[in-house]
Amino acid sequence: MKVYFFLLFPILILASCKKYEEDGSTFRANKKLLKTWVYSEKILSDGTIYTPVYTYTQTYFEDGTMLLTSDYDTAYTELNWKWEFIDKKMSIRSTLDNWDTYILSKIIKLTDNELWIKTNLIDNGEVYGLPDLEKHIAL
Repeated sequence: MKVYFFLLFPILILASCKKYEEDGSTFRANKKLLKTWVYSEKILSDGTIYTPVYTYTQTYFEDGTMLLTSDYDTAYTELNWKWEFIDKKMSIRSTLDNWDTYILSKIIKLTDNELWIKTNLIDNGEVYGLPDLEKHIAL
């Protein structure tokens, strides 16, 4: 009987994990997210595709902090954010210095090499703009 339990237990764990819209699951989501991601393209809700002309990275750390860097020509920006999974690891909430404003990112795809998110800016409970799809590649 113990043999059946050890065979079924991993299957039950994997079956209980949610799947993202495109690819990946919430299983090991922390491990997959905790790295540096480089912004590769943005697809607007009308289908327009933008590729960045500058380097934009997000590095997620286990302590719930995220370092966002931007390098454009001679200007270099570095911001320290806080992040947390919400909605059973289906979304990420990112805040800057405990403001009422935050970014809500619905995870569309999370694998070891790709992170796709649809982001919304939320200020005092009000949602601004339509969600755009951002694609990031692991460094």
